[in-house]
Amino acid sequence: MISELNAPLDGLRPESFDDFLCGTMPKADEYKILDRSKHYRDRDTKNLLAPAKDSQMSNMIGLQFQNLSRREYTNPFASVRCFHLLSLPTGYVSGYANFPAFLEHMFTSIAYRVTHLGPSQWTARDLRITNFLDPRHTYHPIGFQYNNKTQTLLQLQSSVERELLKCGKSVYISDSDVIRAELNFLGKYFPSKRFYTGKQNFESPLVTFTWRMTVDCVSKVPKHFKSVVESGLYRRLEMEELHQRYLHRKPVNVEEVDGAIRLRGAILTLFIQCGGVILLAVFVLVLENRLLIVVIILNIPKCSRCLMLKCLRAVGA
Repeated sequence: MISELNAPLDGLRPESFDDFLCGTMPKADEYKILDRSKHYRDRDTKNLLAPAKDSQMSNMIGLQFQNLSRREYTNPFASVRCFHLLSLPTGYVSGYANFPAFLEHMFTSIAYRVTHLGPSQWTARDLRITNFLDPRHTYHPIGFQYNNKTQTLLQLQSSVERELLKCGKSVYISDSDVIRAELNFLGKYFPSKRFYTGKQNFESPLVTFTWRMTVDCVSKVPKHFKSVVESGLYRRLEMEELHQRYLHRKPVNVEEVDGAIRLRGAILTLFIQCGGVILLAVFVLVLENRLLIVVIILNIPKCSRCLMLKCLRAVGA
């Protein structure tokens, strides 16, 4: 979702993700990025999992990686001429924010291709994703901090809202249901600004999310969960959760809308000036033609009698 751009012409309206790209790199460089990612991933996996002799050790290593400290850096390549591809964190771990949803989706998507697909299987769509990792783009809302435990999702949501209201090069990326809810919310409280959504889903129609159940023959939970999904209850719960999220949400600043019959400010001044000019013109007209007006008024009864006589004669005839 994006707001109307601050531009002198209304011709520019991005509708697809390709319209947000700051530029495209040569095909050879796109291929090199995926190829090198695969090389370093294979090397790091071999070195890190060499001591692991069973799955339990692998899980322990994974837990250790989650607890590693993070360092935050300022992106020196960010450009105001490029779009800000904003999204909210996918969740919180012990109070700390995860990656923004769009950034994490790109990392996961590239990792899947590097892990499960060979270079001969990489398509043009796979190579296109690497262009969205251009460091000239911004992926985090203003004020986003990985190491700030007191930072809340509501604060980041308000930050995204402020950026969208500036009508600059800021794009909010999320699930389709969330985008529709956000569009209705902003349209309700900011009617003077125009917001619109794109006509394309990222990586559509590629499906990157599925449910997978293990040991389903032992437990009845997978069977019950499948019934909940197929009956539509799970979808209804998702929509109810989204509704509750926006039920008590307040905008960062409410836009005041004047009623259709209320006059205030410059409009009222304009009406007063126009009315004064018209009254002054009428007064001058009466003053300059006062004798003619008196004659007309005195002759009104005579003219009325003449008209009545003509009407009676016409009826008698």
